[in-house]
Amino acid sequence: MIRGAVKTFTVVLAAILICVFASFCAVIYDQEEKVLKKRADLVHSKYERDIEAILGAPIKVSERFISIHPSHSSGIFTEKDEEQGYVFKLYNYWAPSTPFHGSYKTLAVKIRPSDGTILAAKIVVE
Repeated sequence: MIRGAVKTFTVVLAAILICVFASFCAVIYDQEEKVLKKRADLVHSKYERDIEAILGAPIKVSERFISIHPSHSSGIFTEKDEEQGYVFKLYNYWAPSTPFHGSYKTLAVKIRPSDGTILAAKIVVE
C-alpha cells in the first residue's frame, strides 16, 4: 500500500515538474521572440520616430561635435556633419545576452533633423 502511494506521489511530482519546466521554457521563448522583434524593428528603422517608438526618448542629443565623446561619435559623426546641421543622439536599450542576464547598450545615431532620416547608427562599445 505504501509502495503504491510512493509511486503515485512520484508520478504526480514528475508531472508537476514537467509542467513547470515547460511553462518556464515557454516564457523564455516568448521573451526571446520579443527581443528579436525589437532588434529587427531597430535594424529596419529609417526614421527617428521609428527608433523613438521602440526605445523612447534619447538619453543625449548633441548638435556640436566638440560635445560628443570620441568613442561615441567615432565612425559616424564628424565636424563636417556638424557643419551640415546633422544631429547626434544616444539611446539606451536593454539587450539580454542570455535568458537570465542582460545589460543596457547604447545606440548612437546620426539624424538629419529636417525629415528625421537616420543617416548612420552604431552600438557603442564602452
